[in-house]
Amino acid sequence: MRFQPTDRLWLGEEPSPAEFVDNPAYTPDSVLHYPEAYRDNLVVDAIHGGDVVPTHFQSSLGQGGPLSECAEFQAAYVQEKDWGANQVAESLSAKLGLSGFFRVNIARGLMDFGRFPGESAPGAAHLERFAISDYSAAWLTHDEKRTLLQSYFDNISDQIESKVTGCLVKIAVHTYDKLSRSGTVRPEVSLIFRPQHYQSEGRMPVGVFDRMFPDRLAEFTADRRLISRISLELEKRGIAVAYNYPYLMPEGSVEFRAQVWFFFDYLRQRFNTAHPELLTEPAYIRIWEMLLDTNLRSARSAALRSYLHLLRTVQPHQEPLYRRSRDAYNHIQSFMLEHSIADEYRNNPLRPGALAIEVRKDLVWNFHDDACRMPVLGPEGARTENIERITAELARAIRIYLCEDR
Repeated sequence: MRFQPTDRLWLGEEPSPAEFVDNPAYTPDSVLHYPEAYRDNLVVDAIHGGDVVPTHFQSSLGQGGPLSECAEFQAAYVQEKDWGANQVAESLSAKLGLSGFFRVNIARGLMDFGRFPGESAPGAAHLERFAISDYSAAWLTHDEKRTLLQSYFDNISDQIESKVTGCLVKIAVHTYDKLSRSGTVRPEVSLIFRPQHYQSEGRMPVGVFDRMFPDRLAEFTADRRLISRISLELEKRGIAVAYNYPYLMPEGSVEFRAQVWFFFDYLRQRFNTAHPELLTEPAYIRIWEMLLDTNLRSARSAALRSYLHLLRTVQPHQEPLYRRSRDAYNHIQSFMLEHSIADEYRNNPLRPGALAIEVRKDLVWNFHDDACRMPVLGPEGARTENIERITAELARAIRIYLCEDR
């Protein structure tokens, strides 16, 4: 069912978890003002502007009553939603001459696609959360949580994968609060491009993605020239820009999961070109499944990872296959090191980049209070003039990058 955004909480019988929203002004021969080669290689998405809660979760989330009367969930919905993000993404994609943008419809207060699948612990910090919010985790049944991930998280993943495969630049649009915890006013825009653990430790966290992923590829998720160009052009026009503030990119973010997936997909292509005779070997197929399971949804891949890296035991009849998979893993890793694939990929001009852009909520949405906790509900809440001004500057910076910097 096609969902028309209302910017207020909406119950859907069988809602589309996500969708590609067409740009009505787009034509294949539209003038782009940047090289034609990039026409189908830019992706804009907004994953935290959703308003929909599927009706079959209503009873649990509403604690046995109507969801509209549950103040606790209403507060979670308002706090978690990126007010204005859909409108900014729509305007930016139109100004870049794209055919549309990708939008997640599920309310973030129910499920956050920008985190690893799983349930959040009570009171989990912002960067420690999983896809199912702590509120949802407290009230949904085990079967409902599994349904939420299988029917909605996985569906969104399949859709966005089809959009970003082959792209060169992915722009994620978010909006963030006006005030920090200390009460200071945040910059109008923040560019997020480095994962949290790499910033603090200078390496990838152990036990999240496969350790074959090179640490140095986590330094930036986007071309630094793009980051600098956007910052320069916005600052020149009086729009203050911060880097990786007030938080860094969680390892479970779409942007970073995509970076790991892009690298292993590149490695797979290089390896299969060199060794076409191994394309149908079961042991190699299982290793590629494991490496590309960056959403961490496969129990089979998790079992193989634990055998390889945690030295856990398997059933005796499975031991031969796991040993062959171990040999395949070592073969692939040796190929990667022997051919310096990490350096080759890092310096590849066609390496895909992913950048998250945070715009301050009060600039693009109307609120009844100064702390931005009481939004004006409905489409009339959008501050259209500001949205047009900010996206015009963002689009201009991206065009300069594509024409001059890249």
